[in-house]
Amino acid sequence: MDIRNILEERTSVEYYTDGSLINTSIPTSRDKKDPNLVYIKMDAVFCVNDEPALSA
Repeated sequence: MDIRNILEERTSVEYYTDGSLINTSIPTSRDKKDPNLVYIKMDAVFCVNDEPALSA
């Protein structure tokens, strides 16, 4: 919430992706395979340039 509040004042925010979103036919160990579902996997990270405290 603190980071959101800080970024709320900005008039411009740029987003970049690394293409890590992938479709996979393999469910996670807690999921049961269901042919009607699409399984995806993606990691996430963010940082604000020149402000290392604003990252997760």
